[in-house]
Amino acid sequence: MRGVGKGGDGFVATALSLGTVVYLTRFPHNLGAADEGIFLYEAKRVLDGEVFYRDIFDIITPASHYVMAAAFRLFGTEFSTAQVVAAIVHGAIVALVYLACRTLNVRRPVALAAALAHLALCQSAWVYASPHWFSTALASLLLLLALRPDGTASRRGGFWLGAIVGWMIMVQQQKGVIFLPAVIVLLALRAVLERRFHPAHGGDWRSLNGRIAYLALGVAAVAVPSFLFLIARAGFGPVFYALVEHPMSNYHTINVVRSWGGVNFLSMPHAELTAPRFLAWLPAFLTPTLFRAARNWLRRERFEETASLSTLLVVSLFSAVSIAYNPDFIHIAFIAPIFFVAMAESTEWAMRKLLSPSRWLSPVGATVVGLILVGLCSWMTRNLIRAMDTYPINRDTAFGRVSFANDMVIELIDDIDEILADAPSREMFSYPYFPALYLLSGTKNPTPYQILLPPYSQPEQIRETIDILDSRRVHLIFVFPLFVKKDDPFVEYMREKYSQSKQHKLLWIRRPEPA
Repeated sequence: MRGVGKGGDGFVATALSLGTVVYLTRFPHNLGAADEGIFLYEAKRVLDGEVFYRDIFDIITPASHYVMAAAFRLFGTEFSTAQVVAAIVHGAIVALVYLACRTLNVRRPVALAAALAHLALCQSAWVYASPHWFSTALASLLLLLALRPDGTASRRGGFWLGAIVGWMIMVQQQKGVIFLPAVIVLLALRAVLERRFHPAHGGDWRSLNGRIAYLALGVAAVAVPSFLFLIARAGFGPVFYALVEHPMSNYHTINVVRSWGGVNFLSMPHAELTAPRFLAWLPAFLTPTLFRAARNWLRRERFEETASLSTLLVVSLFSAVSIAYNPDFIHIAFIAPIFFVAMAESTEWAMRKLLSPSRWLSPVGATVVGLILVGLCSWMTRNLIRAMDTYPINRDTAFGRVSFANDMVIELIDDIDEILADAPSREMFSYPYFPALYLLSGTKNPTPYQILLPPYSQPEQIRETIDILDSRRVHLIFVFPLFVKKDDPFVEYMREKYSQSKQHKLLWIRRPEPA
């Protein structure tokens, strides 16, 4: 079943990657106010020499931040740099989906449709540069390697799968710790299948132990030195609190989506760019895969096909588990490329059974796949045109050229410049979030927190922030009132020490200290 090294696939995958980069860099340079702002501003802080978990607080591991910081150093701290890096990551995902499909003997047009579905339906659900997309690329690479003949059948394969899991842990620890048992299941399942289908030769449990040992070695080769580096710079306590204690106890207070594929008022604009209901139903499309794997198991036939189908099922299942903490349609989009590979394989199987067993698509199959490709390309074109219409204003900022929907943020940046023109520093605090404002205005957050929002933020963190603002006499505070409650302790402090500016009602200027 597994087709490895087919002629021309490397060229097609490269062309898909380059085409993805060209397509995504055509979009307006609109900077996401919250999550993208956090990611890119923290990368800039890393570039400036600040230390994660000491000077910067976040609840995920920072490998993707270091990648972005390196890009800023090489190509400039501008939004265009971040946009290209994000486009390259998506180009990698598209290529990996295509290659995974081809490894499963999916014909090129069907594999191409699966790859383009990521751009049409996944990237459009979350158009921002994000560590999530780095994790998606790593999960796609893990699937591709696991589908190859020696991916789960050798110690070398176990090591490389472990190394990928190690990098996933260092990009988003919550996903990495889910994919580690996923790979253990894959290795164990391979041994079980060998014993079931080839009892005279398979079932060597000592060989399984060796594969798992090399898996652990691969994880450790990446994760151990990385964590030692983080702990050496910030200390064990701050690292443990940021990556374990805080997300376990506080994350749910601001991310309350509980239904699979849910849409709320904040994610509604993103939902219009994709197909939330289709994304929510993706697990249902695994039914043919499960049925065929079970049938082959019972009949003890088609060992390689069963191994491939089982790999698709395991990786898909654990991908779903990895987003169970917030399973809205956006998070489903982060794992959807794995499901697209499974869907493409099932589609290929059905077409060979019903329409054309040869390497060429039948006229009916070619028509159906052609319509799907046209539909996906039309969807992508629509999203590009819509983005250009939504963000028509281009402005040079401290973060390079950025596109805006209207003049509101531009006027805010101008007001900040005017207020800070005679201030002793460019320090400002944005409450409770809007970290993109630091990038756009060229200001500096003197606190570790890009988000400070009760009850997500602990009382000690709010007190620490107030102490920093007091000790540094920070001249300016921006307050975004949408999620600020009337009894907010930070607002009480701000009203005591700051006055609303004449330039902008959301900007507060520190009052002179009494003589």
